[in-house]
Amino acid sequence: MLNMKSINRYKYFLFAVVWLATTFTLFAQAPVELLTYPAPTDSFIDIKIQSHQGLPRYGLGYFAPGKPADFNLNAFSELVKLKYLAGQYADMNRASLTKHAQYSQDKKVINSYDAQNHLRLLAQHLCAEPVLRTYFCDNDDPTACVFVDQYGQRRLNAKWGGFRPNEFKQMRSYTSFVKEHLDEMVAWSSTFFKNDEQLAYFVQRSTVSGRYDFQKKGFWIGAALGGGGSSFLDNTRLVLSGPDQQHLRQGQIFMPLAQDKAKELSQQQKAHFMYLVFKVKIKAKMLENTTDQFTSELVGPVIQVYLDAQLTDMLTEISMSELISKP
Repeated sequence: MLNMKSINRYKYFLFAVVWLATTFTLFAQAPVELLTYPAPTDSFIDIKIQSHQGLPRYGLGYFAPGKPADFNLNAFSELVKLKYLAGQYADMNRASLTKHAQYSQDKKVINSYDAQNHLRLLAQHLCAEPVLRTYFCDNDDPTACVFVDQYGQRRLNAKWGGFRPNEFKQMRSYTSFVKEHLDEMVAWSSTFFKNDEQLAYFVQRSTVSGRYDFQKKGFWIGAALGGGGSSFLDNTRLVLSGPDQQHLRQGQIFMPLAQDKAKELSQQQKAHFMYLVFKVKIKAKMLENTTDQFTSELVGPVIQVYLDAQLTDMLTEISMSELISKP
């Protein structure tokens, strides 16, 4: 016969099983939204980026555990960058590879070197695998060249022509690619950022700072806005105005929340992190170099707060017009 202690353990075990099954079912039924930009020719892959409510999603993305990424933000951001590196590409030597320009004082040489390096990266992110085998494989068996890793990301060669090509193969690969594909890529890049701006959502992870404030009815949460991703558009600098919006860079904001919701929040293990979603307008400009950034500003009336990185379980909204913040 089971004693009371064993029965309680069994109940906790059943609760954990049910909670895990429910969580995994929700994940399976709620895929992350994607925007798809079809490739203009079969030389390139379709571009897919994560989205939210019909707009591009930047900042913190969602990666499903144990699954390769089903989006390619790097391809998109490098293609957009092509449009705004027009000055560098105008100076790019199409007939020959430019040697390392670290100590050169010639602006055209520097621009040519930077543009060629950018084109090499862009080509490897954007081109279909048959094209990559033509320009980035030096194996006797082209099918032996692998261009995608276990996480669904592109493997990048440091040279045109393959892993260990001689200088003649590098030159042939580069000049041939420029002749066959560069103009197509430039034309495709021109279709993005109409009027040099784009509405999007920026996602930032946050946590509760301290205990529930029963007098103000809510929590203080971290809001260090403006940091981090791995790509050009992830790292777009945010132009913030007003004292409260300035605090979003390194301070805290107050999240009003009814007591019943606050109690529910404290009981949910998955709410260790929250996800703040800001609507922004990105303002594109001609780039001075390949590491330069766009700027953006907050335009949405509210900050959306979600309990999951997939942005399916909304907790609340924080009004920007009534925002309370502190350093």
